[in-house]
Amino acid sequence: PASAKAGTALLFLLFAFAFGIRILYLFDLRSYPYFDYIVPAFDHINFDVAATNFAKGDLLAHATNNKYAPLYKYFLGVIYWLCGRNFYVVYSIQFAMGALASVLVYLIARDVFGTRAAIFAFLGFALHSTEIIYEGIILREAFVTFWGIASLFLLSRLQTAWSTGK
Repeated sequence: PASAKAGTALLFLLFAFAFGIRILYLFDLRSYPYFDYIVPAFDHINFDVAATNFAKGDLLAHATNNKYAPLYKYFLGVIYWLCGRNFYVVYSIQFAMGALASVLVYLIARDVFGTRAAIFAFLGFALHSTEIIYEGIILREAFVTFWGIASLFLLSRLQTAWSTGK
């Protein structure tokens, strides 16, 4: 009970730290003159067009290039449908996913290597500049990274449940 509350508080603080770093990046990113402009020659345009089409009712989310990351197009499409084409919302959600992934990295590392290593693993992921940059653009990389880490976390829990019979 008391230790469970302390553990939950620690996880919340870890999330808040990682999310706070990302929000600071967002405040800096919004001053960039091309914050809400997607270069037509980049892959980003395919995801943006597909998400826009999905939000308008195109259930197949058509874009010029439909070969990559169909789930990401639908993820963006749902955000566009609910909130409009608002990059603050998109990036905030992706940053929240990155912050949660940082906490999951902590939990995985704690179970495998102990608390000290988990803190370093958390800091390494939470402050990894390339990850933060990818979370702040319309690309599937942040989405794929989050689901990869979430899958590893769930697999680690499955193995624990399997071995303990719970």
